[in-house]
Amino acid sequence: MPPENTDYGLGEVQAQVKRVPNLFLLDTSGSMKMETEDPDGNRRQKIDLLNEGLEWFSEDIGDDFETREGVDVSVITFGGGVSVEQEFRPVKEWVEGEGPPLLSAGGQTPMCEAITRGLTNLNEYKSEVDNNNLGRHRAMVWLLTDGRPDQTSGNDWDAAQQSVEAFTQNDSIFFWGVGIGDDADTDTLRNLVAGCPGPATDVFNLGRGRFNEFFKRASASATGASKGRGEESASEFSEEFSEEYL
Repeated sequence: MPPENTDYGLGEVQAQVKRVPNLFLLDTSGSMKMETEDPDGNRRQKIDLLNEGLEWFSEDIGDDFETREGVDVSVITFGGGVSVEQEFRPVKEWVEGEGPPLLSAGGQTPMCEAITRGLTNLNEYKSEVDNNNLGRHRAMVWLLTDGRPDQTSGNDWDAAQQSVEAFTQNDSIFFWGVGIGDDADTDTLRNLVAGCPGPATDVFNLGRGRFNEFFKRASASATGASKGRGEESASEFSEEFSEEYL
């Protein structure tokens, strides 16, 4: 886990640029070592495609100066344990530096803990943005998982579910639950967001190795928000995926 920071790089951003926070909650459990087809029909490990997708996100954002100045990104993984791979930082640090963190797979699937940790971190980041008198758009939270979480009931589940509901009901986030492949438990993801307002959440299955397409689409959504084109609803974003795979 990298060292924690408390300023989120906000002291170096342009004051007139509204922040566009993107929080990635990514499954890195042992099942992500399993192979699936990439867009070219080649068999590759899902964790490798996930890493490649983050690179696509960074490269697409980097192609637009205004967007890379406004988007902040955090990466939290859950595989064996929960790891804050990156606190919220300006995505231009990926573009101008060494790129996204390189993820590896192993262990079980503590998804609920990752959700709670991620949204707690998001709240702290939002407070720091406000303290710096910076504007911000609604956060985009992307949960990607290829299996069934360790907990689907009990205290951890209740805490995660209540956190997602609270953040969506006060218009703080858009939340996507994205199942990776045929073994993903999208029913559990739907239960997770059952109490959330419809326009703020959506669940869909990302099949056939469409990682790159997903991350390019996510970067386009962040770009649109940063340019003031409006914030598309969760269902508008995922329509092209959900129509084919659900």
